[in-house]
Amino acid sequence: MMPAISIILPVYNSNLYLRLAINSLLDQTFTNFELILIDDGSTDGSSLLCDEYAMLDSRIIVIHQSNVGICAARNVGLEISRGKYISFFDHDDECLPTMLEDSIYLAESQNADWIKFGKCIKLIESETLLKQYNVGFEGHKYTKDSIVSEFLSLKNNSVFENVWNALFKKEIIDRNNIKFNTNFKSGGEDLDFCLQYAIYVHTLITINNEYYIHYIRRGFSTSSTLKVNLKQLYSSLGMRLYEVLNSISYDIDKNLNLYNYTIFNTCILPTIFYQKRFRLSKVECLDFYIYINDQTFILDSAHHIKFAEMFKYAKALTPFVYLFYHKKYNLLWDLMRIRSFLFDIKINFNKYL
Repeated sequence: MMPAISIILPVYNSNLYLRLAINSLLDQTFTNFELILIDDGSTDGSSLLCDEYAMLDSRIIVIHQSNVGICAARNVGLEISRGKYISFFDHDDECLPTMLEDSIYLAESQNADWIKFGKCIKLIESETLLKQYNVGFEGHKYTKDSIVSEFLSLKNNSVFENVWNALFKKEIIDRNNIKFNTNFKSGGEDLDFCLQYAIYVHTLITINNEYYIHYIRRGFSTSSTLKVNLKQLYSSLGMRLYEVLNSISYDIDKNLNLYNYTIFNTCILPTIFYQKRFRLSKVECLDFYIYINDQTFILDSAHHIKFAEMFKYAKALTPFVYLFYHKKYNLLWDLMRIRSFLFDIKINFNKYL
């Protein structure tokens, strides 16, 4: 019998947490799936663990390869997958037992091309929970027209942010040759993939239930030590978003302030919130801001935005958005440092509660 769902799970040096991830999937109430483990050149015993599970459960397929990164590993999984639907999973995460059952029921009963469900994000340090974010979506069925008209709102509400809290149709992926861009080495690949996929979706269903539990483990992430080419990463994402909007005939001019905020949210906000992760100096930050502000997806009108008009979309982030588009880069840097300092105080305070 052909599997209904193919779950693609890249594995790289996750021996400490891999059992958690695999067991979480094997405990699913829906059982007609194949689990494709792509061992991406692990050196910590994860490879043997993958083989061990494959011997215990015939639904598990293991591919061993040299280390080429998560994007290439996922693409290998897509090539060999046999399911009608595709699900992605991270090697140190877990999910609730009814995630697959509830998702495929909606996909089949509503003839949906895309199911997106809520997520719980846990920030962990030394096995201590520092902070937890619960991100749910309003339960809703979107048609092709409503996806187009609400595209930027869906993007800003994190519907396009990740691939692992979703169910995709393999037919759409194969027919349109949708792949993960291997140029992305440390973030951005999920959004890029989802933006490509969204073009061809006729029915999207969002679910409020937070089925997926995603861990951010300080000191563990296999991409956290990479020196990222931020200019390439975020200019690519900005251009992808701009091209997708044009391809679906989204009226940017009619929604100019929302578009400007979304570009900021996509290309600039991550570097403000994760400055320490990217290890950015002031000179690098200012150079990056200047570079992004000169890209073709930054419209000339953006440099004349009004503070009050942007507040509708940006809320507390309005000062950041305003300073960026008005090219007040030194002030933006100072504000970023203050924000980072206050965030660290909050996290460290929570650690000792």
